[in-house]
Parts: sequence; structure tokens; C-alpha cells
Amino acid sequence: LYLFAAAWFSFVVIYHAQSAHDFRELKIPLYAGLTLLGFFAITQADPGKCTKFLLICAVIGGFGAWASWLFFYLVEGKSLLSRHPAIGLWSVIIPAAQATGALMLLVVCLGLRGTARPLLNVVFAVSLVGSSIFLISNQSRGVWIALLVALAVLALLSRNRKIYLLFGVFVFSLCLVFLLDSSVFLKRGVSYRSELWEQGIIYAFDNWKVGLGFEKFWL
Repeated sequence: LYLFAAAWFSFVVIYHAQSAHDFRELKIPLYAGLTLLGFFAITQADPGKCTKFLLICAVIGGFGAWASWLFFYLVEGKSLLSRHPAIGLWSVIIPAAQATGALMLLVVCLGLRGTARPLLNVVFAVSLVGSSIFLISNQSRGVWIALLVALAVLALLSRNRKIYLLFGVFVFSLCLVFLLDSSVFLKRGVSYRSELWEQGIIYAFDNWKVGLGFEKFWL
């Protein structure tokens, strides 16, 4: 499947290429395909080490969330109710929230569900608090809903007290935000989602054969 996807994307790049410069984009499906295949091979060779590696990366992500929050509110001095992305590569608000939420769930699934030494539990807690405070300040309500549903399902399936506690703290934090400024939940509506989907579907049907390649477009 990975190789087929890489071959198809490469064909799309070649199909849309207008100059020799455009062929440089072939490196993207090549690198992505090799990376995915590499992770697949590593996981097959030693699932335990791969799991630990993912957990370490997810925990570091929580500390990165702390760094972003401290930078925007303490260094740049922004108000506590202003939205912000992450520092570094995740410089767009909603994708930063989606990625942080995914890392947070990895820590929950790979770290909290099992037994760990007290010091490790403290590290997990600090990382999760960093991710939580970043997500709440980020104000991406779709991510809030997705994370609440995921945590509720994990809590019910695992019956783990630590996950129950995390779920409760996250709900309490959202209630606190609502009390401080309820407009956070209401002021942006659905952010033109329905219009964007409509135009995106029209764009897809207009380019249904081989898509757009890496051409940039704006709706």
C-alpha cells in the first residue's frame, strides 16, 4: 500500500510538472514512502522498542507544548485568552492542536495504561499537563471534542484511575474557561466549515482524474 501510494503520487508530480524544477517534488513521496516502510520494518523487528520510542517522542511533545505556552504568554506577553500555534514547525493553530492531541493520546495509551515507577508517572503527568494547557489555550474546539470522546472511551475500556483523573481535570479546565469567557465556545460558529467542504468537493470533482499534484490553492 505504501509503495503504491508513493508510485501514484510520483506519477501525479510528473503529470503536472511544467519544468525540470518541478521534478524536485518527487523527493516528497520517496522520503515519505521510505519513512513509513522504515517504521514498519522497525516495528516488525522489535515492537517493544518501537513502542518505547513513540512514548518518548510523545512525552517530549508535551514538554514542547509547555515551551510554546510559556513563550507566547510569558515572553511575548499575549493575553491568556488569545489563541496561538506552537513554536517551530507547527506554526498553524488548528494543525498544532491536532498534533498535540495525538501526542497526548499516545502518552495516555502507552504510558498511563500500564504500571510505571513513581518518577516516570511524574514525568508523564508534567507532559500531559503541558499538552492540556496548550490545547485549552489553543481554543480548537473540534480537538477538544475529539479528545474528550477519546479519553472517555479509554477510561471506560481500561478502567484506569489515572485516565479517569485526567478526563476529570480536562473537563474541569474547560468548565473554568467557560466561566471566564463563555464566548470562546460560541464566537467563531463553525468557522465556514460547511462552505469550505462544499468548495473543496467542487474542486475535487473539477480535478478528479489525477488531482492537483503539489500545486498550491486557496479556498
